[in-house]
Amino acid sequence: MHFAADEIIIRQSGWSAVHVLSEVHYRGDTLSHPDCNVRYQTAPNIVSVTRQMEGIGQQAFKDSHHQLSWDVEGFSWEIGQPLIKIGSPLLARANAAEFTSFNYFEKQAFDAIQGIDPIHPVVELYRFTRETGLRVFTSMDYSMYIKLSEIQARAILMNLANDGYLAYDVEDRLATSSAQNVWTHGLFYRQDETTTSFAFTLPQKWVITPPGA
Repeated sequence: MHFAADEIIIRQSGWSAVHVLSEVHYRGDTLSHPDCNVRYQTAPNIVSVTRQMEGIGQQAFKDSHHQLSWDVEGFSWEIGQPLIKIGSPLLARANAAEFTSFNYFEKQAFDAIQGIDPIHPVVELYRFTRETGLRVFTSMDYSMYIKLSEIQARAILMNLANDGYLAYDVEDRLATSSAQNVWTHGLFYRQDETTTSFAFTLPQKWVITPPGA
């Protein structure tokens, strides 16, 4: 496991932290998220992770082995056990889940990102990366290109990060664009029948088994 945070509160019963960069590793799998609340309880040796409700915390968890985005509020793991309990260990009302392949594309969802904007944000991002050649850039770089304030550009980049089109570092205001995501999902999409998305309501207890378990 790897957790990075500016401040950690340590108690006899365990520890907790907010705005945590979270990576949980198990037998070749990594489940990661850039902005979570994390709580560890020494008894019974459980880590509970819940995503933040604002900013880049709204994006899904990334499962590297299964190549899935987990759109869930959180999960808990008893360290060393092969089962992860999905849902939210801290928010009892959070019982909806959606799992999406990294390469899955749904046109209706893609179109919805545009909202009332005159130019689709992903198309605009593609044009920016094509014309400037930049894959790593600041929110100020982007604001100058789209001719909006830096605050507005920051909000757009965080939304694109939450939709999976780039990674965004809030502290440094630095974006890293995935050219493949912009190209495949934004402009020249061709459906891959092997990718998928599914959603359901979680029961009181639902588990997923990591690889090799």
